[in-house]
Amino acid sequence: MKNHQYIELGKLKGNKGDQNYEIPEGIDVSTYGSVSVWCKRFNENFGAVYFKK
Repeated sequence: MKNHQYIELGKLKGNKGDQNYEIPEGIDVSTYGSVSVWCKRFNENFGAVYFKK
């Protein structure tokens, strides 16, 4: 994730089912192209979703 802007939303709440995370106030999500589940410890992406523009 070098040279990419990101927002940390907190630790993963679980490994099964749906989870919801609050987006910090003042963040314009339309300026982002994707969402990723990133693990700092293992430096690994566990999944991503890319937004249609």
